[in-house]
Amino acid sequence: MSSRVEGRYPATNPAFVTLVWHAREVIRKRGKGYEVVVDLGRDSNGRRRQRSRMAPTKAAAKRLEVDLLAQRDEGRVADGDTAPLAHLYARWLERVPEDSTRYQARRSFERYVRPTLGATPIASLQPADLDDLYLAMARGWKGQRALSPSTINGVHRYLRAALGLGVRWGWISRNPAEHARPPAIGDVETSAPSPAVLRELLATATAVDLGLVAFLRFAANTGKRRGEVCALRRSDLDLEHARARIVRAIGVSTTAYVKPTKTRSKRSLTIGPATLVTLRAHLDAQDVLAAELGTTVDTDGYVFCSDPEGRVHWHPQTVSRRFAEVRAVVPAAAGVQLRQFRHFMATQGLELASPAAVAGRADHARESTTLDRYRAFLEPGDQALALALDEVIDGG
Repeated sequence: MSSRVEGRYPATNPAFVTLVWHAREVIRKRGKGYEVVVDLGRDSNGRRRQRSRMAPTKAAAKRLEVDLLAQRDEGRVADGDTAPLAHLYARWLERVPEDSTRYQARRSFERYVRPTLGATPIASLQPADLDDLYLAMARGWKGQRALSPSTINGVHRYLRAALGLGVRWGWISRNPAEHARPPAIGDVETSAPSPAVLRELLATATAVDLGLVAFLRFAANTGKRRGEVCALRRSDLDLEHARARIVRAIGVSTTAYVKPTKTRSKRSLTIGPATLVTLRAHLDAQDVLAAELGTTVDTDGYVFCSDPEGRVHWHPQTVSRRFAEVRAVVPAAAGVQLRQFRHFMATQGLELASPAAVAGRADHARESTTLDRYRAFLEPGDQALALALDEVIDGG
């Protein structure tokens, strides 16, 4: 709709004015020139947005219309939706179903994005703005430490999802995060405590916290995540057959809550004999304490609990804090994180069992996932294989 609208509906005709607001693009005579009106959709408040420019001739107006439409379709319209990035991000967070994901996404935005880009109108946000943010995060700024590529990529994923919602709602015509480039993650270096360091940590914990000893030993023996161990209930244990079922986890948001496991799987695995002894001692100590307080532990109570009846599970962050207190008095364990107990199981397991067995215990969907992540720890087995093959070649 262009010159034909102009001829049939002069600017003084109310019907024309109505048509302008409902047409997608219009060219009309105004004074000595021509006005080009391009529709930009609706803003974050539901109001229709339009952009108008003047041209001296009808031919120039048609060329201007083509240019404005191209700018709109490419997301280069500077005076589009005025909603700031923080507003769209908040609307997106409302629709994130997983509490722990919502918590991490909100925290990363508040820490890294809001101070620099939170007030930026989403229609004027460019890939270069995001690239500048990622570069600053990688270098460190305003007293903050330089961040790892994996952390920066996490921020990028959240922003891409939030801006994608803006595209779907018609607030912006394209997603600037799709053209931004966070740093490449590359190979993730996986580290784990050595058996000697692990033994020293367990010995130190034994002197101060028997429950923590059971927790750490169970995590190292089974390779289960912190939240999965926190969610373990007595009914999940078959002590007679040394088995444990992993069917849930404790997530962390503004509060701790029960959720499915990370892969939403339910697995049963074997508990090592020495770990089973430690676990029994921990459960017996719980029973004795409950009896002293005149109560009993619920048969479905949490294995690692904060109350005599076993109704309140340990908070994952509390476990990490208690572990940090133990680690602080073991110099050789400096830098060891609780999540590395899971790596301990995998790295040691690849020297003792098949990759398939380790993958099953680590709850990896594919054996290749285990091999890719822990490839560096296959070298001892590779060396042993090389020696064995030489013996075969030499007839040994």
